[in-house]
Formats: sequence, C-alpha cells, structure tokens
Amino acid sequence: MKVVIVGAGISGLTTAYALLNSSQFDVTVYEADSRPGGKIWSDKTDGFLCEKGVNGFLDNKPKTLQLCGYLGLEPLKSSDNARRRFIFSSGKLNQLSESPLSFLKSDLISWHGKLRIIYELIAPKGPEDETVADFVIRRLGKESLEKLIDPMCSGIFAGDPYKMSIRHCFPRIKELEQNYGSLIRAMIKLQKERRKGSGVRGQGSEDKTPIIYFVGECAGLLEEIKTCGADVIGIDWRINIDDAIKRLGSRFSVQGNLDPCALFLPKDKIRERIKEVLNRASFARGHIFNLGHGVLPETPVENVAAMVEMVHRLSRK
Repeated sequence: MKVVIVGAGISGLTTAYALLNSSQFDVTVYEADSRPGGKIWSDKTDGFLCEKGVNGFLDNKPKTLQLCGYLGLEPLKSSDNARRRFIFSSGKLNQLSESPLSFLKSDLISWHGKLRIIYELIAPKGPEDETVADFVIRRLGKESLEKLIDPMCSGIFAGDPYKMSIRHCFPRIKELEQNYGSLIRAMIKLQKERRKGSGVRGQGSEDKTPIIYFVGECAGLLEEIKTCGADVIGIDWRINIDDAIKRLGSRFSVQGNLDPCALFLPKDKIRERIKEVLNRASFARGHIFNLGHGVLPETPVENVAAMVEMVHRLSRK
C-alpha cells in the first residue's frame, strides 16, 4: 500500500517512522520547506549551538521517551536551574512566581491583571472544547494569556494559542475546569485532599507508624511543610532533592523519587539515573527510594524488575 504524508514536521516524521516498521507500506513524505523537522531544528554557527522553535518537551507521556529509545536517542534532561524560569517583559527579565506571595510581589502582571485572575473563581464554564486563547481569556484575562500562557505555548508547541485546542494541548487544565468549575478552586481542593490523605496524626497519638507527606508540586512551601507533623517528606521527581534536603534540615528522612518515564530508557541509562538519585539523597537522615508517580501502564516489566535489583545492589555499596 502506498502512503503519502504531507509535512515533515515531528508528527509527519513520527507517522512515517511508525509505518516504515511494517513492510505493508510504501511511504513518501512531502515537505514544502528546504529541510525536514518542521518547527524543530538546530543551527551550529561559529561554535555555538542555537536551538530554534520548540526547545523541549514534557516527559509525562511515556510514548515520547519510547520513541527516543527506539531511535537510540537519550534526551538531555533540563538542568535544575531551568526550574527558575523568566519571561522578558517591559524591558526586563521577570522570574515566574513559585508561590502566591511571590506572585503578588511580581511586576510581570499588573494589579489590574492580578485582580482579573481572582475573577476566575466565578468565571463561567466554557464549551467542551475551545482554543487555548479563548479558555485563558475567559478564565484569567488577556494579560495572563499574553504574558504567561503565550510564552509557554511557544516553548512547548511553537504554536499559536488562538489556533490550539485546549482539550488536546492541555487536557488536565480543561478537566479541572469541568470538574471543579474553577482552576483556583481546584488547586485549593486538591491541596486539601493531599493533606487529608497524608494521614497526619495528632500530637497525642500513640501510633508509631512513620508518617510520609508527599510534597508534589509544592516545592515553594517546604519550610511550611516541615511543621505538618510528618516523619518523612516525599520529594517529587521534578524537585531538586539536594536543595530540598538542605531546606528541610537533618530532622527528616526523604523519599526521593525516580522519574517514572526513565524506565523506558535502556538499562544502562536507568542505572545511571538510579545512581544519581541515590547519591543526591545520601546526605539525608534516611532515604526511601521509589518512583515519582508509580509504574506507568506501558512500562516494560523487565525494566521494573531490573530497577529493583539495581537499587538493592547499589544501596549495598
């Protein structure tokens, strides 16, 4: 069967690669530009490497890392310094806020824009699907779209928020609106559920079972979390565990997590990732090794078994 694919961007090339794995198809890819790659490409000029278009991808979808593994590629994990993100606006770099207080102090969004965000609590629900721009303007205001969401869309999708589908590009955000009626309300309720689910015991409890509190995406609140009554603080794989241990102090053990998508890599690379987590957590009072969010459904079972054996072996050294 002959198949013609129009466009040699990441989607077109991935489709061609998948079809070429079967001998049933004769595949031809057409591209209007002088080079393949679409929005993604690199230039080496005068000794400098310049990345153009999309500069990274989120690794919370195992299919992407699976594809990298098939192609023999190992993605370069972003530096922990990259967690501090800046947006150039009004002639200067503005750091993206990591907490509500820092957001209020930030000059990136005007006070009018900040007040408009509060309106999100009573903004009406939208249709089942709409553009990212329509969704953000309705819920957070146009200033938030231009200064917060548009740069994010460019960095991840190299796309136009006025043409992108919120349901397909940011399904979780749309789901929160539909389930809770408000993104702010959803964040508050989810935080309460996490605290409730942590099983924090009262001061007079006789139960000696250690209590583990999972930090999740609350890295900016580590100092406050220290007072929650937990014995062990679970550090999400997206949080710098070195920094977390320093901020928590010597009283706490930590549960330092491996990115679950790492289990789609070759075994030698998995071993490197495990060793890195163990080394970083070695300065804590105690350490529980585990995956950031459990085993993803399509994870190769043999890689999970290998991970357990590697952790046991490396921990004995």
